[in-house]
Amino acid sequence: MLQLCVWFIVMTVIVRGDKSNDENAADARPMLYFSKDDLLRLRAKADFSHHKISEGIYEAAHALTSDQWKYLPPKDYKKFVSDWNEQYGNNLCAFSFYCALRPEDSKTFELVRTYLDRMESYKDWYVGGNNGVDVGPIAHTLTGFATAYDFLYHKLDPKRRQLYFSKIKSVTADLYKIFDRQKFNFMMQYTHSQSVANSVGFFIGALVVSVQEPEVAAPWIQKARDSLDFTLELLSYVVDGSSSEGVSYGSYTSQFLTQYVYLAKRHHNMDYARNQWLLNHFWFYYHTILPGFQRTVGIADGNYNWLYGPESQILFLDSQVMNSGYGNWLVDRIQAARVSYRPIAPSTTQIWSSHHTEFIFYNSSLPSVQPSPNTTSQLHVFSDWGVVTYGGGQEAKMGNTYFSFKCGTPGGEAVRYLLHSGRYSNRIDGWDNFKPGHEHPDQNSFVFVPNGRYVVSEALHGPKYTYLDNTISFAPSPTSLCNKPWEGQLGECERWLKYDQYTHEDVRGEILTAVSSGPMSFVAGEALGMYSNEMKLSSVQRSILLVNSEVLILVDSIRVQDLSPIKRASAFFHNTWRPFRSYEHLGYHGAKVEYPEGDYSFFSASPSGAKANSTIHNGVRPAGLRAGPTNYVNVTFDVTVPSTTIAHVFHGPTYTVKNFTISKTQYGVNLEALVNEKTYKIAIATISRSTSRRVNPTQERRSHTGHAGYATVWDGDKTRYFGFDNRAMQLGRDRFIRQYRDRRKLTRDERIALPHGISFTSSFDKAANFPRPRGYRQQVTETTDAFVTNKTNVTSAAVTDNVTEASNSTLPEFRPLPDKDGWKISLAAFVIMLKIFLACRVYHSSNRDGMRRSARTWQCACRVTGLALLALVAVNTACIDRSGKNVCIAPARRPHGIYSLVIRLRNSSFSRPDPNHTAGAVSQNPFVALSGLPGTGLDVLEAVFDSSDIITYLPSSEIDIPISSGGTSRDTHPCVWTDSDKDHMDTELWLKSLMKNPVLHFNQQADAYNVKRRLRRSANSPLLFSDNTGFWTTKLRWLSAVVGDDSIQPVLVVRDPRSWIHMLLAKTSGDSYEKTAGELVEVFERLSERCPDSATPFYYQHFEEKQRSDWHVSDDIEKLAMLWTVVMGTAMANAANDTAAKWPLHVVRFEDIVTETESTVSDLFSNLGLPLPVKALNNVLRVATTGRYLVAYDGTMNPDVAGSWRRGIDEHDVTKIERICGGMMAVFGYETNA
Repeated sequence: MLQLCVWFIVMTVIVRGDKSNDENAADARPMLYFSKDDLLRLRAKADFSHHKISEGIYEAAHALTSDQWKYLPPKDYKKFVSDWNEQYGNNLCAFSFYCALRPEDSKTFELVRTYLDRMESYKDWYVGGNNGVDVGPIAHTLTGFATAYDFLYHKLDPKRRQLYFSKIKSVTADLYKIFDRQKFNFMMQYTHSQSVANSVGFFIGALVVSVQEPEVAAPWIQKARDSLDFTLELLSYVVDGSSSEGVSYGSYTSQFLTQYVYLAKRHHNMDYARNQWLLNHFWFYYHTILPGFQRTVGIADGNYNWLYGPESQILFLDSQVMNSGYGNWLVDRIQAARVSYRPIAPSTTQIWSSHHTEFIFYNSSLPSVQPSPNTTSQLHVFSDWGVVTYGGGQEAKMGNTYFSFKCGTPGGEAVRYLLHSGRYSNRIDGWDNFKPGHEHPDQNSFVFVPNGRYVVSEALHGPKYTYLDNTISFAPSPTSLCNKPWEGQLGECERWLKYDQYTHEDVRGEILTAVSSGPMSFVAGEALGMYSNEMKLSSVQRSILLVNSEVLILVDSIRVQDLSPIKRASAFFHNTWRPFRSYEHLGYHGAKVEYPEGDYSFFSASPSGAKANSTIHNGVRPAGLRAGPTNYVNVTFDVTVPSTTIAHVFHGPTYTVKNFTISKTQYGVNLEALVNEKTYKIAIATISRSTSRRVNPTQERRSHTGHAGYATVWDGDKTRYFGFDNRAMQLGRDRFIRQYRDRRKLTRDERIALPHGISFTSSFDKAANFPRPRGYRQQVTETTDAFVTNKTNVTSAAVTDNVTEASNSTLPEFRPLPDKDGWKISLAAFVIMLKIFLACRVYHSSNRDGMRRSARTWQCACRVTGLALLALVAVNTACIDRSGKNVCIAPARRPHGIYSLVIRLRNSSFSRPDPNHTAGAVSQNPFVALSGLPGTGLDVLEAVFDSSDIITYLPSSEIDIPISSGGTSRDTHPCVWTDSDKDHMDTELWLKSLMKNPVLHFNQQADAYNVKRRLRRSANSPLLFSDNTGFWTTKLRWLSAVVGDDSIQPVLVVRDPRSWIHMLLAKTSGDSYEKTAGELVEVFERLSERCPDSATPFYYQHFEEKQRSDWHVSDDIEKLAMLWTVVMGTAMANAANDTAAKWPLHVVRFEDIVTETESTVSDLFSNLGLPLPVKALNNVLRVATTGRYLVAYDGTMNPDVAGSWRRGIDEHDVTKIERICGGMMAVFGYETNA
């Protein structure tokens, strides 16, 4: 009896405990995306602000009730696992969310409950043959089942709650075991779409279990977070927001990742909104959508558009990351263009998979805003993906054209970097961690959609054959694995891309340039690295010129080695929508695609006059091609040593090519096309790699196009230069340069203060927001040139007639003569006038003509009067100060403190110099001198220069330049060197030896290994010497005299002194930075003893005099501020005083490098007359923006570093810095509180 009582009591406690747990769970659910209270608000939104989205959810419920046999899971387990079954988990999310929004609809709920019962009854959810492996749609099923359980918890009876919970727990536990195996599988391929799906499904299952069994779920949640956090960390290196798997599978990845980011913030307070991939991912959707908003570019495996969404992802990015309204606008356009017919309509497998998150993520308070031309441009470069697109985000109509071009590295630049840099070596062990199986052998491929009409498209998802992509194959090849004797790019011939052939760093393609000029755009790519070495090719370059909305000229240039076995090449052009028809024009063969408004045609021409063999293949469907049959044209042509060139000319119905000629030179091709009544003369350089070790390809291109870029087009009376990768233009921001040229209206002391011919490299946004001195009058002018895509109103500030005063300027007033000598000037002028008067006296003579003598007397008197007036003007200029006092006869006593310097600013337009002038002004081998104080940003720029093949990077940290005066060039040494100074002969000889033959120069040195490596990589390329010590900053004038005014290209990198000083003195900087700060303070303190009078920097005498008199320097902050002003002011004054020199001074601000990286770096390269390699741009973007790199002085680099001083420096210290540096800060465009 006693035992029975004990048993009864224990069971009562257990039952009550279970009831208590169940009640706790009931109180906590729903919990995934919203709470019980939130659900009431969501139901209200469904009928009002969110009614468009809710209509899609209601449509899903109606489909379920109308055709339940189609949408319900099968009763038979074997049938469920017999095929890919992700649709059951995908659709369940929308069905269950409908029941949560409409609880009164019992009929639909009963069907959903049956849906859940059947899925719970299956012993597992794996597709047959994959039991126990994390491959397959199990993540979709778990996501849908766990989400439905959370949404409908309150509508389920206790028995089903327990059954469903047990199922979720069991499947999640199985996935945890798979995670714990730590083997290469889908969960270890961190950025692969299936890996992300599995991890997010596992995370959602663990969250649901955590409500009732937190201790069990805790390690599961941690494991899922470790995986997904690492995925986001790796994606942060993908700075362009792209997905290397293409748009279709990229939408698969982002649909799950956006869910995780939302849930991680909701449940774990983790905010990923500043992740660079997320920040730029919207533009991946915007620039890959074709005119009409129905289809997308089909790079890599894919359908005609997105697999998942993309409304959910885009709305998430808008509401959680951008808050701009761009996402709402784009979603409106996509939904308005949705159709119900296949293949454009979404598949029933994915159609409703993200409706619930689309509803949850939508922020109706954000207005629908179309991206403006100032925000984006038609030409867009995905620097990581290696893709250029033109014309994204447009309606389908005449004049709206789209084209894309792909030439990158498999997996993208970020994956390439991670694989070869050794980063995360404990977690990354090779390509198996990324698995780019969905990519294609498609480097140098393109798509052309003029007026929204498909002329050239991709073949979409299918086996990996080069001929199924719009690129080139060769024959005969000794290494052909399929389609013998033809061979395409490495990795072809199987269902999935054979990425195990990509282990070598040289296996890659590269975008050489992508530029717009007016209505034209030009892109070029080099794909040599994607072909087998056994073919003995030297270059496979493809260049594309978009002449107008319907005319596109494509040039293929192939260079082969002497012993190459290649005799033929084939270029392929696909169209999955319309068949090709035969076409002949001007004696050339080609093909055409017929549309109601007319034909879109192309023909092929070669310089030899030989006709290319064009064959048409319609309705081709090789095994494994999923999207449907493709139609393609195969243009086969002969390949000869050393080079072969062929042009393919595309034109639409409203443009007729009346004449076309093509000729070839050693370094390029010349084209002439008469389109309608307009003649275009085109020179395209086909040299991306040097044809000789003695000549740099930059020089070879210049000999053909007239500049260092890749193409020149003579368009009537306009000449357009292509090849300067000016990202500022491509983003719709006009080129601008600050040039101080009008020196005649300046006083002599102002000429010292303001430089001559200075160009400021910065972003357009920064220029528009530059602080203006008091009295500044804005003048808006309209500018246009060959480098500007359209006419834009630009505001600028440069030296001109409008006289304004920069308040609190600290530059001293340099008078032409000391005050004590002023009375001597006046006395000398008086004596001279007296002598002239006496000399002109007319004495009476024997000449009887008194009237003539009188006339001569008056004539001489007039001369004296005129000379007197001139003397007075001279005295006034020399002795009258700005307050009107005569400081020569009565010297004014200088007031205490820092003197203001009146700076005359001229208001004119920021416009890019004539490109022809730029091309001619830059020497064929410029010597770029990059200089700045320690910690001003040169370490960030190293990422772009060190990875560039077109310039040889020589950092001061790797070379020792002999200094005759003692010390080394690695010390901060602000003494000025003059042209007449003969004490630096060793340094001069060293530099001249370097300029004459850099390779021989460094071969004589035992060390300098990295320098020699760069010289081997970039034979005879322009030299870039980088000085981050400040040594050469004050010696630019001397350097120009040694190197030569025609060669020197000095670049001054400047940083806001408040930010610079705060960085040096911040306690968190570390001992090494405090040591640097101490050394710099000592440099200023010992400057007078280290620099003789002739070598003393400008402005230093002023600070030295003030310290001796009435101004006591109290701390290191003031000393560093003085050093900054002395060094920066001297660098500027060197340029100002060198009136005869041709060299400009390019000024780059650190703040622009880290906040407007693309436009700033591109402007700099354009100023230097060099094309910016896209891969180099991608490198510097990763360093400057991702927060994943450590640089000297600043530590972890990210855009927030530029303004961090505002949060960490005392206001009193800011005032001291501005009091000393204010004048130079105004010149550089830094806003002060004064």
